[in-house]
Amino acid sequence: MVNTLSYKLGLDKKETAVFNCVLKNNGFGATEISNYTRIPRTSVYHTISNLVQKGYIVEAKSPSGKTIYHIINPTALIDKARFDIREAKENEKSIKKIVGELEENIATYSGTAVTSVSRGKLGAWSLVEDVLCTKKDSFWLTATDFPFSKIVTETEYFRRITHRRKRMRETKSYIIADRSGFSEKIERQGENDFREVKILPDDLKLKSSIIVFGSNIGFISYGTEIQTTIIRNKILSDTMKLFFNLVWRSL
Repeated sequence: MVNTLSYKLGLDKKETAVFNCVLKNNGFGATEISNYTRIPRTSVYHTISNLVQKGYIVEAKSPSGKTIYHIINPTALIDKARFDIREAKENEKSIKKIVGELEENIATYSGTAVTSVSRGKLGAWSLVEDVLCTKKDSFWLTATDFPFSKIVTETEYFRRITHRRKRMRETKSYIIADRSGFSEKIERQGENDFREVKILPDDLKLKSSIIVFGSNIGFISYGTEIQTTIIRNKILSDTMKLFFNLVWRSL
């Protein structure tokens, strides 16, 4: 039952281990999950966060105030997985068309390129992890209001992106964002050694996000579902950086 359920949910190896642990030991905390699965605590927190975001496990407080985790109804999870599969099949044709068009455009710049497309919050967060792990300056043209809030809350942004970037002290983010309470809060914090922010005019609202980092360009689009596309191509990334700098200087 456990392995079948994990398979239907499309979980990776660490997610499966944590999910199965919580399924068998409802009410475990992060330390207990780490000890049970033998996954380092740093990785366990990231994996737990993914599962909570997907709605597969829920966070709660024990009577002593300790953070613990519970599984949600397995039957409901299977129903959700079946729905996601049907929805994915309906979108498959349009996704293939988008990928085809991107690859065709890339071919006009260079003979080789790699394009990947993923769906859901996990794909978007994987892109952000790539940005952080690349350890190079990044350039963001991004929505910060709804539907961007479907991916990340302010708390998650500062905990999972800003604080990590600050600790790294190796790279800097240059962010052009549309105006929202979220972007204004970031702007008020001012320029620092790991981030600079400029805000677009009030009448410009973005419906997608673009991140240029290293030799890569990441796109996050928000429709009926979140789609993340990554193009790995130096000529295109250099072109996008030039475009970004032109916009940056005009603000």
